[in-house]
Amino acid sequence: MAGRSKQKHEAGYSGYSPQAEEMKRGAREEERKTDRLNCTEKAAEMAMSSILNAADIKKALDAFAAEGSFDHKKFFEMVGLKAKSAEDVKKAFLVLDADASGFIEEEELKFVLKGFASDGRDLTDKETKAFLNEADKDGDGMIGIDEFVALVHE
Repeated sequence: MAGRSKQKHEAGYSGYSPQAEEMKRGAREEERKTDRLNCTEKAAEMAMSSILNAADIKKALDAFAAEGSFDHKKFFEMVGLKAKSAEDVKKAFLVLDADASGFIEEEELKFVLKGFASDGRDLTDKETKAFLNEADKDGDGMIGIDEFVALVHE
């Protein structure tokens, strides 16, 4: 070992830092999460277009492109989901439930428009909370499949 490295080694410095390792691990996990989200968004878009008309989806996304403009009732009507059977609405729910937990959690809800098309925008925190408050009838902080079906068909 030469110079500074040798001095650190002799002084008992290994270069290992639990905080640095945790940061690296967190960065790797975020990267994997982003990769999964990108794959999930494309798969979701394909699955959603098998249930709904792509032109209707685009029209609805364009209508709610501005931050703060999202209205779930109008959106579900515009994409044609409101007119679909409970079975089709459940299929849409399964697409939006990115982690397959059986619930759409607040973090997933933020990306709900990406479930319809990968170029959909993220909902703002205010829009996300308002959407969750409308749908979460049992107060568990998540949207279950039956809550979602009821919300869409309101």
